[in-house]
Amino acid sequence: ARATGDLREITGAAYPQMVHKFLTHSEERLKGIREAISKRELEQLARQCHSFRGVAGTFGAGRLTDICTELEKLATEKAESGFEELARAAEEEFARVKIAMEKA
Repeated sequence: ARATGDLREITGAAYPQMVHKFLTHSEERLKGIREAISKRELEQLARQCHSFRGVAGTFGAGRLTDICTELEKLATEKAESGFEELARAAEEEFARVKIAMEKA
């Protein structure tokens, strides 16, 4: 909450547009993550997660940031499993973040 308050203060009138872009691009990122998992393109998955993690952190979505970090680590380490569960957790957490941001 503090991070989003700070961001709102810094960006002023542009904040609602930034939130809209974050929410829209996040849905695209989640689709990209799912696609990379289904094709087992681990380098692409790591890039998607790294990027999503940074943006989620900017908006104060700490749990989403943590999930992306875990997914990126699995991809980097070329793990055999665990991707689906974390992708599902990311989608669920993003849904909570989206509701919270739309209410704010």
